[in-house]
Amino acid sequence: AELAMAAAASASSRATADVSDREVPPESGSLYPHLPESEMQGLAEAIDAVAPKKDARTVLDGLGAAQERHVTIDELKNRFFVLGMQSGFALQMFVMSVIVMASAYDQATGAVFELSQVYYPLYRGLFLLCFFLTCYGVDLYMWKRFEINYRKILGVTHEHNYHCIVRGSFGAMTVVFFSFVLYILTLNTHISGNKHVWPISALVILLIALFWPFDWMHEWEDRRQRYELMKTIGAILFSPLTRVSFARTFIADVLTSMPKLFGDFATTACVLATGEAFHVEWDPSTKSLNTGNMVCNDSNPSYVAVRATLLVLPFWLRLMQCCRQYRDTRLRKHAFNALKYCTSIAVVALSLVSSSEHNKWAYAWTCVSVLSSLYTFWWDIHMDWGLRICRTARTRTFVYPHWFYIVAVFLNGCARLTWAVYISPGQTVVRQHVVLVLGCVELLRRAQWALLRLEWEQHSRNIEAAAGLARLFHSSTGAGAAAGLGDRAAVIRNLLGQLVQGSSQDEAADLAQEYLLLDN
Repeated sequence: AELAMAAAASASSRATADVSDREVPPESGSLYPHLPESEMQGLAEAIDAVAPKKDARTVLDGLGAAQERHVTIDELKNRFFVLGMQSGFALQMFVMSVIVMASAYDQATGAVFELSQVYYPLYRGLFLLCFFLTCYGVDLYMWKRFEINYRKILGVTHEHNYHCIVRGSFGAMTVVFFSFVLYILTLNTHISGNKHVWPISALVILLIALFWPFDWMHEWEDRRQRYELMKTIGAILFSPLTRVSFARTFIADVLTSMPKLFGDFATTACVLATGEAFHVEWDPSTKSLNTGNMVCNDSNPSYVAVRATLLVLPFWLRLMQCCRQYRDTRLRKHAFNALKYCTSIAVVALSLVSSSEHNKWAYAWTCVSVLSSLYTFWWDIHMDWGLRICRTARTRTFVYPHWFYIVAVFLNGCARLTWAVYISPGQTVVRQHVVLVLGCVELLRRAQWALLRLEWEQHSRNIEAAAGLARLFHSSTGAGAAAGLGDRAAVIRNLLGQLVQGSSQDEAADLAQEYLLLDN
């Protein structure tokens, strides 16, 4: 604006000097009819140079990258529009798959019956996995929106963000959805000569995408993220021999919400390895399945043993982590946490026994399920979220809106009502196709649990760090007692540098400012 005013003043002064020597014909529609054409053009160029343009408006945003840069408002809107569309399409494809499966109920073709006998466990597991990835992408956005430092808590880099996860979940859901639709159409209308090519293709494509040795999304280095995830899961499998970190316990907790996935993938591996999937055919004349020699069912002790082991495995690994934490810290809370997972294992074991003993153990399974559900619900609220009925307002700060905590407690309690049925492989309360709905409920509950779990972990770490630094400061040979504010800040930086091994003094100062020790 100052440049435009200066240009206008300069042009006016020069025009005033020349106006007595020559006559300038006025231009129609001009704001300054007394100015010559050359001066008017210079003034217009000066105004255009400083006038705000819509496309030139920029903000600082990394768009998922570690280094922030100037991006235009239009670019930012387009990015979030694409992310929203991808998330919405992923959820729509999941719902459409359920509708397609319901519409395939035709005894003339037997599509649903053949699906449930062969590839339903595979598609159920893949759909639930893609569904949780979408929910996890929403979690990452919420953590960033409310300034929860999930990168520091989980030990991940800036490339691990909702931009990467949402795009990955959308791609995986697209592959599974089109594979499922083509498989159903093949069963109904025989559009392809080989009906097995579609589910096997989806499985192979996703495995290639997981183990591909190069980046699919170079901007976010997804190859390194995939390998880090597999390395972390490998360390979890060797519990209690490996060190326990928060990231490992977090992933193990997520796996406890996916026991059905382990069982579904075990069933899929069995029907493909034995060739059983290729011998199942629907007979329209008798309206029944010709299954041949079935080996992947409850009458096979080896199959039952492997499947039961995989169903119990997530809870067993989490139990071993709790035992290792108790051995390292001697804190009683880890022993009580281990007891929680013992009750979960008992629920799965009694479900398997009750299904094979003609409901002889059904009453015991019901009692243990109620006890385990109440215990895990209390642990979620009190220990994992830090919500105390009487002392919460005085002992913690709230990052999310207050109503969110009330809704979260209510929804968590409702989801826990069906949790025992979901993890029990031998239950007869609901039909197996309803397990897909219960799986969605459990994964939504886990995503909501993760939002509050990391918030409470950050709050706990800040309190512990502030208390530890305060103790070190007051015990540092009285150096801070007679020092001024500047010296106190120097002492805090030195002490924090001792706590954070390998950190420079600048990094220590940033951490000290983060914990508000320089201001309070």
